Amino acid sequence: MGDFIAAGANPVMDAALKRIAVFHAGEKPSDAFVRVIYFHAADREPLPDFAARLERSLTDIGAFFCEEMEQRFGVKTGGLPFERKDGKIVAHLVRGQQPAAHYNYKSGNETWGEVCKALAGKFDPKREHVLIFYGLCEREADGLFVFHAPYYGAGWSDHRHGLCHAADCELLDPLLLTHKDQPIVFKEHYYDSKKTTVAKFNSWYLGGLAHELGHGLGFPHDNGGPNEAPGVALMGGGNLHYRENLWGGKRPSYLSLATALRFAAHPLITQSNKARWQPADAVFETLTASAEKGTLRLTGRVSASVPPCAIIASVWPITASTDHGAMTFCAVVDDDGKFSVDLNHLNAPDWNLKLSCMLVNGAESRKKLTFTCNEKGEPNAAKLNASLTVNS
Repeated sequence: MGDFIAAGANPVMDAALKRIAVFHAGEKPSDAFVRVIYFHAADREPLPDFAARLERSLTDIGAFFCEEMEQRFGVKTGGLPFERKDGKIVAHLVRGQQPAAHYNYKSGNETWGEVCKALAGKFDPKREHVLIFYGLCEREADGLFVFHAPYYGAGWSDHRHGLCHAADCELLDPLLLTHKDQPIVFKEHYYDSKKTTVAKFNSWYLGGLAHELGHGLGFPHDNGGPNEAPGVALMGGGNLHYRENLWGGKRPSYLSLATALRFAAHPLITQSNKARWQPADAVFETLTASAEKGTLRLTGRVSASVPPCAIIASVWPITASTDHGAMTFCAVVDDDGKFSVDLNHLNAPDWNLKLSCMLVNGAESRKKLTFTCNEKGEPNAAKLNASLTVNS
C-alpha cells in the first residue's frame, strides 16, 4: 500500500495552517454555521423521531470530521458548526406546497424556491450554507422504502454560500450502523430497488449526507492521492463506506489531504469573515510542465489578493463518466507564490487536469487542462506546455 500520512507530519498541511492562522489572527469570531431545513410534503408529516435522529446523524458526521483532522493531520477543530438553540441543532420545518408523489430527485430547484419563499426574511440564501433534509421517504405495505428526494450539492456552492440536499428515512440513524443482520429494501430516484442490511444502508446514507455536506461547502470530488490511506476518500467514493468498520467493512471512509486543506481554510471552520465575500481571484502567472518516467511535474507561480495556502492538482481519465475517482496531489506554496507539484500513477492515455489554488479565505481558483501519456504511462510534457502557451 505504501507509506501513509502520519498525524501532524504533513508539510503541506502544516504550511497551509500557518498561513491561515496568520491571516485570520485577531479577527472577531463570525459565529457562522450550517443552517438546517427539514422539508416535508404537503400531505405528509415529518418522519418519526426526525429531530433526535437528525441530531445524532449530524453530530456523528461532525465528529467524523474532527476525528479525521486530528488523527490524520494532528489538527484540532470544532468540527462542522450547525445552528443551535439550547445546545440542540435547530431544524427549520418547511411544509412543501405539493404532495409527496410530486417530488423526485430532480426537484431541488423547486424545493429550494419553496424554502426561500417560506423562510423569506429569516435567512440570507446568498450568504449562508444550507442543508435541506427531506422527509420524503415512504414505507409501502410490503415494507419497501421509497425515496422522492433530491440528493446532491448545488454546483454554485463555495466558501461564501452553499446548498446541499439529502434524504431522511425512519431507519437513518448512526445508532443502527451495527445492525448488520436487519434487512432493508429501498428504492431511490432512477435506480431499481435494493436489498441490503440496515447497517450498510446507514453507511451509504450517512456517508451520502456527509459527502453532500462537503459539496454544500464547495468541496469538489476528490478520491485522494495514490496510497494516501487505507479506505476510500469521503469526497470520492467514500460516501458508500462511512464508518463501515462498525459492521465489518474493510474500507471505511477517510478525509483526504486535499479535502482536509479545503476544510481547514473554510470560513465555517476558521470562524472568520475576513475576505470571506471576495471571490477567488488567484492567477497562475507562470506554469510549466516537465516529465520524468511516469511523473508529471507542474511548476509555477501564483498571485492573488489574499495569500495562497496550497496547490491541489486533480486528475481523472477523460474516458471516465464522472470525476468521482479523481486522484489528488497537493503542494506547498512558498512566500513568493512559487510551487511544484508531482503527479504519478498515470495509467491511462488521456487525462483531465484541474489545477486549484487554495486561498486562506477558503476561496479556490481552478484552471482546467488536459494531457496525454504514452503506452508506458509517460506524460507528454511538451504537448501540455504547447497548450499552456496557446491558452495563456
